[in-house]
Amino acid sequence: GRAGLAQPAQNVDYDRFLSELRSAGVAVLDARRSAPEHRTEPLYLTQDTHFAPAYMERIARDLGSLVAGLGVLPELAQKPSLQVAPQRASRVGDLVDMLKLPEEQQLFQPQTVQVHQVQTAEGTPWEPDSAADVLLLGDSFTNIFTLEGMGWGNASGLAPHLALALGRPLDV
Repeated sequence: GRAGLAQPAQNVDYDRFLSELRSAGVAVLDARRSAPEHRTEPLYLTQDTHFAPAYMERIARDLGSLVAGLGVLPELAQKPSLQVAPQRASRVGDLVDMLKLPEEQQLFQPQTVQVHQVQTAEGTPWEPDSAADVLLLGDSFTNIFTLEGMGWGNASGLAPHLALALGRPLDV
């Protein structure tokens, strides 16, 4: 792979699937295109099945550009004032969890990453807005770095970064 990093496995029918979606009028973000061409950092966490924070943030920006480019969202009378604050998150990851090792295990050490928590102008962590006109549906890739129970921080994941990229509230 590039820069000595392994390339993710890819379903042989993935490109055909994307083509069929687009032919049916579905707007599609191919997250493979969000990966930096010359990268030195992995796209995914080392002991976890989820993407790394920097890759997730890039996907959120690209998804925000795609959605904004559709021209379907109305202008807001007042855009939320959002900012980011760097924070550290450490965890062994869900792959280690699946091994069901004893709590005191020392074989796998936590990975520490920098996340960027999305906050209001007052410094409170971003929260979904049930009255928003954008709804993000997803799985654990939507929740990581935001759902505190996953252990990788809060208000730092795909939804808050998509809200930041769109400059509008959203629900999850």
